[in-house]
Amino acid sequence: MAERGWKIFVKAKDLFKDGWEDKRIVFCVVEDDVQTIALRKLGRSLTEEELGRASRDIEEGLSEGLGVVIETAIQNAIRG
Repeated sequence: MAERGWKIFVKAKDLFKDGWEDKRIVFCVVEDDVQTIALRKLGRSLTEEELGRASRDIEEGLSEGLGVVIETAIQNAIRG
């Protein structure tokens, strides 16, 4: 279960404020993305509890290697 005071999901309109609402998003994972893959892999949608755990693990996994991915993408972009 989610810890008290910690939001698993946030609406984009609540996240982007103070000038950030005009920023361009390069990558984003939404609940529909996760549920689509769950349906394909499991034949069913995730429960709220499962979705919460998956969300935490997705965030941890993407955060862990995101710098390397971005650096590699930049290097590939400048090489053409």
